[in-house]
Amino acid sequence: MGRRKFSKRARAHDSRSAAPPAALLLDTPPPEEKIIKQRPVVLYAEDNHLLLPFVCDVLDLLGCHVEWYRDGIRALAALRSAGERHSHYDLILLDNELSSMSGLEVARHARQMAQWRQTPIILFALEDCTAVALEVGINECLRKPNNLLTLVDAVRRVLPAAKS
Repeated sequence: MGRRKFSKRARAHDSRSAAPPAALLLDTPPPEEKIIKQRPVVLYAEDNHLLLPFVCDVLDLLGCHVEWYRDGIRALAALRSAGERHSHYDLILLDNELSSMSGLEVARHARQMAQWRQTPIILFALEDCTAVALEVGINECLRKPNNLLTLVDAVRRVLPAAKS
C-alpha cells in the first residue's frame, strides 16, 4: 500500500486527529475539481496473432482500452450483448478476412443496430474494398499490410478522444 504525500500544511495538521482534511492532500483535489476521464474503448476483431500485439500497442499508446475478439461471430455477439453488459465501444476495428464472418458482414450488422449507427468503424482489408465499405457505412478502410502510422492517423480522424 503506497504512502500518501501531504503538503507542508497537511504535515502541520494536529497529529492526534485521525487524518488531515482531504483538501490538504496533494494527490486529492477537492471534489469539484475531480475530472474522471475514461479511456476510449475499442472493439478489435482480428485473427492474425502476428499483427494483434502491434495494433493493441498502438491503440494503447493512443490512450484506448482494447477488447479483442478472434472472429467475426464473437465480435458481433459482443456488439449485440453490450447493452446487457452495460458496455460501450467508441471505435470498432475489424479485419475483413476474419474466420466465420468477414469484417464487412460484422459492420453491416452493426450499422443495423441503433446503438452502433454512429460509432466509427475502421476496416483492415487485403484488397481495395473502399466502395463496398462506404456503402456499408465504414468510416475508414485501410489496406493490409499497412504502416502502423496509417492506423494512428485513421484512429485520430475518427476518434477525437485519442491522444495526440
